[in-house]
Amino acid sequence: GAFLVLTMLVWHQGRRLVARTYLSRYPKLGDAWSVLSKRIVTRTPGVSVFMASADEGVPPFLVHHVERTRALQQRVLLLTVVTKDVPRVELKDRLEIRELEHGFVRVHVYFSYFEEPDIPRALRLAVARRESLQARRQGLVPLVEFFAHRRRGVGDRLEHLVADLREAVIGFG
Repeated sequence: GAFLVLTMLVWHQGRRLVARTYLSRYPKLGDAWSVLSKRIVTRTPGVSVFMASADEGVPPFLVHHVERTRALQQRVLLLTVVTKDVPRVELKDRLEIRELEHGFVRVHVYFSYFEEPDIPRALRLAVARRESLQARRQGLVPLVEFFAHRRRGVGDRLEHLVADLREAVIGFG
């Protein structure tokens, strides 16, 4: 019992330190953009979705992706899943969508401690809320890329989540 508690405490503290390190590198999108813009050769059509465990800054994998590909889609969703300390989150309170600069959008998806997160459904809701965009009215369907940095121990559910998310976000633009 004590070993399990100690292991969980070390794991929790380690995650906090890693998150703090990443956030200290690029605490704001503007800080990251000054680095990213120098490495981006082209902005490609479409939308990319990056899972972001922190609700500020940019995911480290986004920086890694740009360093490797030297490209970035025109629209970038930074998706953060937040668990609230309530038994139920109403549909109207499920999403918070904030337009940022340089084609970035921060999306917070809220779930209760009692709910199992359904990210594809939440993204379909986000698409429905954004249907008034000119691209949607013209019937343009952007290409979508989804990026999730897999950490050890997450399990195979992430692979299914990526497949579901890719299907759910088609048409988000």
